[in-house]
Amino acid sequence: MSTGVKFPLTRRELLETGGPGLVPFPATFDEYWELLEEAEYRADFYQNEIALKDIYLNIYY
Repeated sequence: MSTGVKFPLTRRELLETGGPGLVPFPATFDEYWELLEEAEYRADFYQNEIALKDIYLNIYY
């Protein structure tokens, strides 16, 4: 299933987008739920932002 979301979906894409640590993106709650279906990493939603974080990126970089 392809969601068509505008966010990185793989750990590599996330690293290339923002590097290790917390990477915030403005988003709607519906976009957040779509991202959860596809992403390889943890994502949280707070105050119209998706906060992307991959703990493995923090360990290796």
